Amino acid sequence: MKKKVKRSRMRRAFNSLCAALFIGSAIYIMAMGFSTVAMAAMAISVAGAAVLLALMEN
Repeated sequence: MKKKVKRSRMRRAFNSLCAALFIGSAIYIMAMGFSTVAMAAMAISVAGAAVLLALMEN
C-alpha cells in the first residue's frame, strides 16, 4: 500500500467538491438526458481535478 500523502484541507475540500459535482452531473445525465448545464458541470469538475493533478506533479 502507498503511504498516505498529506494534503491541505483546502485541497481535500476542493477534491471532494469536484468529485461530488462529477457524480451529481453523471447521475443527472443518466436520469434526465443530456443538457448543457450538466455537461458544463462535468467539464468543470474534470478540469478542476486535472489542474490539481498537474500542479501536484510539479
